[in-house]
Amino acid sequence: MRKTVACKLQPSTEQRAALIATLTVYASACNEALKVAHSTGKRHQFAIHKECYRQLKEQTGLTSNYVCRAIARVAQSFGKKRPPKVFRPTSLDLDKDLIRFIAWNETVSMATMAGRQKIKLQLGNYQRHLLKGQKLTAGTLAYNRKRKTFHINFVIEVAEPTPDPKGVLGVDLGINRIATLSTTGPISGKKLNRFREKRARIRASLQSEGTKGTKRVLKRLSNCEARFQFDVNHCLSKQIVAEAQASNLAIAIEDLSGIRARCNNKGKRLRKMLGRWAFYDLRQKITYKAIEAGVRVVLVHPAYTSQTCSACGLIGSRRKHQFKCSCGFTCDADKNASLNIAAQGALVVFRDAVNRPVKSPVSQLSGKPPALAGGN
Repeated sequence: MRKTVACKLQPSTEQRAALIATLTVYASACNEALKVAHSTGKRHQFAIHKECYRQLKEQTGLTSNYVCRAIARVAQSFGKKRPPKVFRPTSLDLDKDLIRFIAWNETVSMATMAGRQKIKLQLGNYQRHLLKGQKLTAGTLAYNRKRKTFHINFVIEVAEPTPDPKGVLGVDLGINRIATLSTTGPISGKKLNRFREKRARIRASLQSEGTKGTKRVLKRLSNCEARFQFDVNHCLSKQIVAEAQASNLAIAIEDLSGIRARCNNKGKRLRKMLGRWAFYDLRQKITYKAIEAGVRVVLVHPAYTSQTCSACGLIGSRRKHQFKCSCGFTCDADKNASLNIAAQGALVVFRDAVNRPVKSPVSQLSGKPPALAGGN
């Protein structure tokens, strides 16, 4: 499993100038490669490389590795939904020949426009533990123009544990209730929804004014809601994974891909609520935290999970947060859905456990099937 370790750099005044110069020239190389790609209509890395490699190397004075990384970045940008129209000097890609981590004095040796520079790193115990014994093969240099700080993101390989769950924890995702667990019950999203409504009123009030002062305030408050949602999802995913890890359970989540497209004709209010719903971000955070903790995550189909009775399997009736079935079973609707999700996830885990090939110790050593007992 690949993991990114963010480390803060502590460059001197001369090193800071060298880094900014390298970022500027690297961004110009990306922009030149982007112009070539648009003018020739070529999108693949090899085709763009063939067109402009020598020209970029002569114009920019960058090393071959930096030129190759710039061309690769341009080629990868065409696979995004919104390809950048211009590259800014805020980050650059590094490979094993451009960076080298020196563990004993906690420095990084990096190629710049002013030659090779050994820059001091500001590491904590968390970064030291992850970087211990690692052979770094890739990374990214990032520059925060607002705070005037540099960070280097190392890409490392971490051993991925093999989970062997004893059960399944079902997680029903929602808007009024961010998540409902099949073990403990619902987790309220009232605080997050109130924060969103408050921010929406503030934005509407400031936008109606339209003055320079209000525009400055809007710029300062930009992405505030996204940052708050980001923090909420981090805390919630950590709580869910910790609960599953403590009980040795797998995590089952609904696969809600395409839900916004399916609900386009359901009204403006629902579209607005779904547009602000960060279910995919929460799922991603649960997934990578679960992999690191040795917890398995399975996706189940969301159809009829909130309408099916978790006791008898028949279709019941749901009114707001109350579920009733003709068999006499009554339950909180979201808790009932989480139980159904857990049941579907258990089927997937059990099926994979049954289909898993099992080898005897003799066959693992010799590669041949063991002989039957009592045979000649």
